[in-house]
Amino acid sequence: LTHDLPTRDATLPLLCWLIMSKEKGLKISEILNLLPKRFTESGSVKNFPTDLSQKIVEDPKTVELIQNKFGQIKEINTLDGLRIILLNEEIVHLRASKNAPEFRNYTEADSRDRAKELSQELNDMIASWNK
Repeated sequence: LTHDLPTRDATLPLLCWLIMSKEKGLKISEILNLLPKRFTESGSVKNFPTDLSQKIVEDPKTVELIQNKFGQIKEINTLDGLRIILLNEEIVHLRASKNAPEFRNYTEADSRDRAKELSQELNDMIASWNK
């Protein structure tokens, strides 16, 4: 038998919802209505060398390429990869996988279609770097 272990990725959001619910005196369903409508997508390019993806994430030229492709940058965070918030509030996040030979991306936008579009554009960009 195997048992799934709860991870921070699964547990932390639940705890945040519960704490926010208690602090605001609202039901979780009521808090959801207070949040902006945002959509996320994730993608990855398989068989991508981890050392190469890490170099790309750390290379300042990558920020220039992202800006040229997606527009003006508002904020950059390098805590867990390269997470860029654009002036239009869309988010593109590049991350080298630590447990598989793949290069991952995460996106956020105001529509599901736009989040998917951003992720696909990042996948295309990433794939071109592994040639």
